[in-house]
Amino acid sequence: MIGPARRDDIYQVKYAIMVDLIRMAYGVEKDQMVGGPPWISMYRFDLKAKAPAILTPESTRLMLKSLLLDRFHLVARPGSKPVVFRKGPLDC
Repeated sequence: MIGPARRDDIYQVKYAIMVDLIRMAYGVEKDQMVGGPPWISMYRFDLKAKAPAILTPESTRLMLKSLLLDRFHLVARPGSKPVVFRKGPLDC
């Protein structure tokens, strides 16, 4: 991923996978995200948006959340979930 970068009134991110965009929008790390289709870690996107004069970290997150909802119909369910690790047939 290249960016995020701001030049004049343009906010830009290049070559980002969806996981990166979700991470930036919701302020979470990749290992805190569970679920989603396989393509969220495969396909890359370029984002170029007109940004307000004052762009705070909070307004950036709101802008990204709005874009993900509008363009990708993203449904995020914040919360916590226990994760169970099970030994597989090759684990000793």
